[in-house]
Amino acid sequence: MVVFAVALFVLLLLFDWNWIRHPLESYISKKTNRAFEISDLDVKLGLTPTIRMQGLTFGNADWGEKRPMADVKTLEFSVSLRDLFDGKVYVPRVALTDANLLFERLKDDRKNWILSEPSDTSPSRFRIGALSVDKGRLRYVDHGIPFELLVDASTFDPTVDEQVKNADARPKNDRYSTRYTFKGKYHDATFAGKALTGEVLSFQESGVMFPVWGSLVAGTTKLHIEG
Repeated sequence: MVVFAVALFVLLLLFDWNWIRHPLESYISKKTNRAFEISDLDVKLGLTPTIRMQGLTFGNADWGEKRPMADVKTLEFSVSLRDLFDGKVYVPRVALTDANLLFERLKDDRKNWILSEPSDTSPSRFRIGALSVDKGRLRYVDHGIPFELLVDASTFDPTVDEQVKNADARPKNDRYSTRYTFKGKYHDATFAGKALTGEVLSFQESGVMFPVWGSLVAGTTKLHIEG
């Protein structure tokens, strides 16, 4: 028993998660019918494991644009094991670095982020608690409305960032550390704007104050918010 415990301890110390990288790539690719590749894999075990992937590429649905749905330099996320036992996937935290994402929705409500049968339009069982982005771009296309949105995100130091300090509608505090610029089209109407938020976007009720500042211009309409 002692020998087994020592052997297990040594194995955990020497174990390289990249040993299972290729089997993982193959499994996800076959399960989703999309190409999936990563260049490096690391996992920190615990009740809420943290997975870190480098050089991630994930293909788009076969009915979507002929480009990856996700191309990410670094993806780090945690997973709730308790929710997995209930048949759900809850990710309390996601952190992206140098990410390019493409989300698409068809007129029949098929969505490229729903990783199931192409004809499945049921609600997703996948939930995210909070998201942080350091250099990212998101393009969302709704082919049914039609609607298109392009968002660029990047982090910054508010105490030295001149774009924030010299902004026409300067934020009233220095709590913001992530900048978003966006533009898009709704039918034939175009719009554009910018926003500042705290370090993390919260998608679940957490009781933590979340600062946001932003402006939007759509035709002759202008909107400024802070709170």
